[in-house]
Amino acid sequence: MNLFQVVTTPFIFEALIAIVGVVTVLTLSQLRQEREKDEWVYLAQTKPDADGDTPPHRLDAVVMQEKPQPFNEMATQMEVIEGYLDLGLAREALHEIESLPEHERETPQLEQLRERAMRLICGEETN
Repeated sequence: MNLFQVVTTPFIFEALIAIVGVVTVLTLSQLRQEREKDEWVYLAQTKPDADGDTPPHRLDAVVMQEKPQPFNEMATQMEVIEGYLDLGLAREALHEIESLPEHERETPQLEQLRERAMRLICGEETN
């Protein structure tokens, strides 16, 4: 009975309830973190262009769970050219190839794409 009276005194009882509450919250939080694993995310960042124009803010709220691959501009341009060729737009593909810097135009992959575009153009002219 004496222990009950000591524990239920106003200061000790309130402190005990606070400590039990904090321990409960920390325990539940730790269990949730173990279950959900890593909480790191990668946020997309947009930077102004060279001429000072700010890009559209459509990527401001993009949250990626996995680390994004480094951006390879040449690979992106190659995909655009291949897309034009897949759609049968050979002249647009050649225009994209010619818009590349001189040192990037001499790769074997671009030579193959140029030949493919020329074959498409020659096929159009004979039909």
